[in-house]
Formats: sequence, structure tokens, C-alpha cells
Amino acid sequence: MQKLKWKKIRTFERGFMATHLINIGSKLGVFEKLNEKKEEGLNVADLATELGVHEPYLKFWCQTAYHFELLDCDDQGKFKLQPFLDEILDKGIKFLDIGCGNGSLIIQFANAFENSKFVGINPDVHGVDAAKATISQLGLEERVTVEHIGGEKISYKDEFDMVSMVVTLHEILPDIR
Repeated sequence: MQKLKWKKIRTFERGFMATHLINIGSKLGVFEKLNEKKEEGLNVADLATELGVHEPYLKFWCQTAYHFELLDCDDQGKFKLQPFLDEILDKGIKFLDIGCGNGSLIIQFANAFENSKFVGINPDVHGVDAAKATISQLGLEERVTVEHIGGEKISYKDEFDMVSMVVTLHEILPDIR
């Protein structure tokens, strides 16, 4: 039984790390650049040059993204997006962030994935107000919304392609979880 509990915790940790990795890749513009070169792919040196980032750090990021199955890599060391990321960049998805705080994750994702829509919910009115202000300032109101509700009041059903609870699970009371 103890082994199963640790396996579950490792699954949560893996999800958190993958989300963090995606967040970094979004900030750097890695996904957009690889989507532009989706047919031929890019090696780390060329990708670093195109993005203006430090090659050794980008190499580590690409290798980690490959490990998390976000990227593919061919025999020549050229990285490409996994097909599902290609589709998300081109067609978009609807994404829900439970416990969105000040909206930083969904705002960063909105900047990276321009064809997608994002909804954040949070029980803290101050976080929601801060998120709304930033969303308005960046002109993202058509694609990013936030709501002041707690997880126990979620009424969504099958409206989202992806749901994230990056830093929320430990905050939810066990009987509600």
C-alpha cells in the first residue's frame, strides 16, 4: 500500500515538472520556433541561435522535454514538436487552471498558444483581481478569463481539453478532493 501512495505522489510530481517545463518553453518561444520549422526540425545550436538563448541550458531543456515526450528527436539531433503539441499550436484547446492564483500560468500559456482559450478559477479574490488586471492590460480578455470560485463549486463538465491543478491539490480538503 505504501508503494502505491508513493507512486501516486511521483505521478503528481511528474505532472508538476512537465507543466513547469512547458511554462519555461513557452516563455522562451521554443514551441513557436519549432512549430515554424515543424517539417525539418532544429538542432539545439540552431534553435539557441534563433531564440538568442544559452545553448547548454537549452540542450538540457530539450533533452528533458524529449524525456517528458513533449518533443521528438531524429537521428541528426533535430528536435520537433510531438504531434499533439503541433495540433494545439495550430488548432488550439480549451484549458482550465484550478487554483490559478494571479493567473500567471494561463497568461503565459495564452501568450504562447495563441489559438487556445484559457479559464482560471481561484477562491482568493485578490488573486483573481490581479489576474483580471493583467489580462486586461495585455488585451487577452477574448481568450483568457478568471472566476472567483472554489473547487467545490466547479460546475464544468467536459468543456475543457486540459485541466491543470499545478499548486492546488494540497490545498483542497480531503472530503472535497
